[in-house]
This record gives sequence, C-alpha cells and structure tokens, in this order.
Amino acid sequence: MKQVEMFGFVLGKLLEKLFGMKDTNEILEATNQTFAKELNLNINDLCSMNIDLLLNNEKINNANLEGIADVLYYILKYSDTKEKTLLATKCLDIYEYLTISENTYSFQRDQKIDYLIKSNLIKFNKRIYA
Repeated sequence: MKQVEMFGFVLGKLLEKLFGMKDTNEILEATNQTFAKELNLNINDLCSMNIDLLLNNEKINNANLEGIADVLYYILKYSDTKEKTLLATKCLDIYEYLTISENTYSFQRDQKIDYLIKSNLIKFNKRIYA
C-alpha cells in the first residue's frame, strides 16, 4: 500500500511541475524520467500496454491510473508532441475503464473524455460506455 501512496504523491508532484513548463521536449523529458524511475517505463511503453498489465504493477491502483491519464492528457493538450494520437487513445482507454469500473461519476473525467473524442485524434467518436 505504501508504494501505491508514494507513486500517487510522485504523480501529483509531476503534474505540479508540468504546469510551469512550456517546452515540449522539457515536458516529455520530465515525464519520461519520472515514469522510468518509478515504473521502469517510458511514455511509449506505457501507452502500448493494456490496462490490465498496468494494474499488475504494485504501484498502480485506479487512483494512480487516473493520475497517469491526467499526466498524458496534460502532455496531449499543452505540448506539441508528435504522439498526440497515441496519448489520446491511451487517455481515453484509461478514462473509460475508470468510468466503467468505479461506482462514482466524475464530471472532470467526463469532460476530458468529451475533449478527447471531439479532438479528432482518435479514429472513432463513440463512447464505449454510452
């Protein structure tokens, strides 16, 4: 449990750090360093894994999974990365998984899902759980 809590804290600190950054390379580097140190993964590795594999990591629970999606969403929305489709797809996968698996509704998550669908970065425009 302690590792899960620590990773949640690290994700919060990473998001806080990213809010002050404008340079895409700086944002990607900070994120890759954090994910490499904490999970032994980079952004591309993380985006290519299915959610069940991510949840097998002892540091990841649903709250931290949402934190990961929030970091990827921030990168997608506020940087000029070439990997926007990859990031958008993984964010949507995670947010929809959480919407289905949790018993509480999240207005913020729902807004992010709508943004991702309307962004035209993903090849479809139908919500899984709708």
